[in-house]
Amino acid sequence: MVEDAKVESPRFTKSLKDFDCAPGGCCVLECRVKGVPDKIVWKREGGEIEDSFEFRTLHRGEICTLVIGELFPEDAGKFTCEASNAKGKCTTSCTLSVQGNFNNVNSVSTNASAYHPPKPTPPPRNGNFKAEKDQLIKDVARAVTTPKPAQTQTKTAFNKTPRDYVLYCPTTPADIEQQEYKVSSFEQRLINEIEYRLEQSPPVLEDPDDDVFEDVEVGAEKLPFFVMPLKNYHVTVGTGASLICQVSATPKPKMFWFKDGKQISKRSRHYLTSCNSEGECELRIPELYAEDDGNYTALATNPLGRVSSTARIAVSSHRIMNPDMVADGIVRAPKTPEKGTLADDEESAVEKYYRPVFVQKPPENVQAEEGKLVRLNVKVTGLPLPEISFSINGMPVRSDATHRILVRENNVHSLLFERVSMMDEGTYTIVAKNRAGTNMARVNLKVKAREYATPPTFVQRPVATCAAVGDAVRLEARVLATPRPVITWKKGSDQVVHSHRTQLYQDDTGYVCLQISQAEIDDTAWYTCSAVNKAGIGSCNCKLDIYCPRPEVRQTQMRRIRTPNRYANLAKVAGVDMKESLAAEGRFDHLPESEDL
Repeated sequence: MVEDAKVESPRFTKSLKDFDCAPGGCCVLECRVKGVPDKIVWKREGGEIEDSFEFRTLHRGEICTLVIGELFPEDAGKFTCEASNAKGKCTTSCTLSVQGNFNNVNSVSTNASAYHPPKPTPPPRNGNFKAEKDQLIKDVARAVTTPKPAQTQTKTAFNKTPRDYVLYCPTTPADIEQQEYKVSSFEQRLINEIEYRLEQSPPVLEDPDDDVFEDVEVGAEKLPFFVMPLKNYHVTVGTGASLICQVSATPKPKMFWFKDGKQISKRSRHYLTSCNSEGECELRIPELYAEDDGNYTALATNPLGRVSSTARIAVSSHRIMNPDMVADGIVRAPKTPEKGTLADDEESAVEKYYRPVFVQKPPENVQAEEGKLVRLNVKVTGLPLPEISFSINGMPVRSDATHRILVRENNVHSLLFERVSMMDEGTYTIVAKNRAGTNMARVNLKVKAREYATPPTFVQRPVATCAAVGDAVRLEARVLATPRPVITWKKGSDQVVHSHRTQLYQDDTGYVCLQISQAEIDDTAWYTCSAVNKAGIGSCNCKLDIYCPRPEVRQTQMRRIRTPNRYANLAKVAGVDMKESLAAEGRFDHLPESEDL
C-alpha cells in the first residue's frame, strides 16, 4: 500500500512536436514522461501501431521513441503516444506531414516478391540509452534499404499495396563499391579554401549532448592530426556512401562535419555520423540524392587547435527502373534514347529539368562615368546548369583587353569593364539557356563623358608684404584650373577662416585674395594659398611682417642752468667773498662755543 501511494499518475514533461518531412527519409518521434507508466502505446489516427521493422518503438526511463525507417506519403497523419498506469493515463499528439513526390522508389513488387527483413533483435540494456537509440535508427535505416534476395516468382499481376515498395538498382549495393575520385586542380583549390576558412574561424555550433574534454596531465596534450584522412569518391544516385577518417589527439577531440562549408547537424536524419574510442569517425549517407554532390569536411578540435580533412563526393545519376519494365519476373532492358532526346519516363527525379531563373541580376539602367570600373553580376539557377552568354545590341560580347567574362566559385557570372568607354554604351542582353528553356535579362548601360580637367596653376603668386599694426593688408594671387578649384589659406599650419577681420575672396577669373582689415603683431607669419580640384593640387606661399612704429619725441625749450659765475658777479656787486663762504673749514669759526655741549 505504501508503494502504491508513492506511484503517481503519468504526465508528459516533453510533448511531441509537429514534423514536416520529405518522402523516403527517416523520422524519429520522441517525448518524455514521468510517473512510471506501466504501458506505452503509440497510435496513428486512432489505430495502435505494432512494433515492426518499419515502425520501431523504444521506451527507456522517461524517454519514449517511435522510429519510422522510411517515410511514405500514406504515413502522414496524427500520431499519439499514450502512457498509463494504475493511477491514470495521459496522451500527447503531433501531426506528421509528408510533402513532395516519392521519387526515390520508383518500382513496385508483388506481395510474393516483396522482401521483409527479419525483425531486429533488441540490444541488451546497458544503460546507454542514446547509443541504443542511435543503433536502433541505424538498424531501421539498414533494414529499409536492404535489397531483396533472389526469390522465385509466380506469374501474378502487380498489386500495389500502401507499404509494398522495393527499390530497384541495376546491381545490389554490395556489388557497387565506392570508386575513388581524383579531383581537378580547381576543385583542390576550392577544398583548400574551405579547410583554411574552417580552421581559422569555423562557425561551429556545439550540441548540448556533447561531452566535455577529458582532463589530461600538463604537457601531455597533443594537437589533433588525421592518421587516415578522407578520400574522394564517385558514386551513383540511389546508392549509399560512407566517408571514414581516423583522428589522433590528446585530449580526445570533438568532431564536426560540414558540407560545402555549412555545418551538418548531428541530429540530421539524412547524414548519420558516428565515432568510436579508437578515433575512427564516419559520415554515412544511406541513400544518395543529386543534391548530395559536394565537398565534405571533417573538423577535429581540442583545446590546442583545429585540423580538418576534406573530400569530394561526386554523385552521378542513373536511370531508375519503371514498373512497366518488369512483367512476370522478367526484367526488360529500357530503351536507350537517342542523344538530345528525352526518355519516356522523364518524370523520374533524375530526369527532371528546371527552367533558368535569375536569382541575382543588375538593375535595368546602369550609369557609369567614362574610364571607371563597371561590373555586371548575374546568378542563375536551373537544372541542368544553364549556359550564360552576354551580347550588346544583338552582337555577342567576347573577352578581350577591355572586357572580361568571369565565373566565381558561387556560380556568379560577371561581365567586367576595366575602363568603360563611350563605345561600350548600349543595351546588354544576358541569356541563360538549358534544356528546359531560356530566360533573359536586359541592362541599359549609359556612359557619362569624362570632363576635361587641368590641375591648378598659379600665374600670379602673392608677394611678401610688410605693414604696420592697424593697417589693412591684402595678399593677392591668380590661379587657372578646370574645373574651378577650391581655395584654402593657411597661416603657418592653421587654416584661415572667413571672419569680420579676415575676409576671403575668389571670382570666376581665378583671382583670389586674403584681406586682413586691421593687422596685428600676431599676424606675422608665412601664409600658404592652396588650390585643389579633381585633376590635382597647387600651392604657393609668402611672408607677412607686421611692425610697430616708434613713438614721436616732443622737442621742448631747454632751461638755462645757473652757473657759479653768476654768483661771482653777484659777490662783486654785494661785496661778498664767495670762495670764503664756500670754504668748509672757516664756515663755523666765528660761532661762540656753548657751555651745554
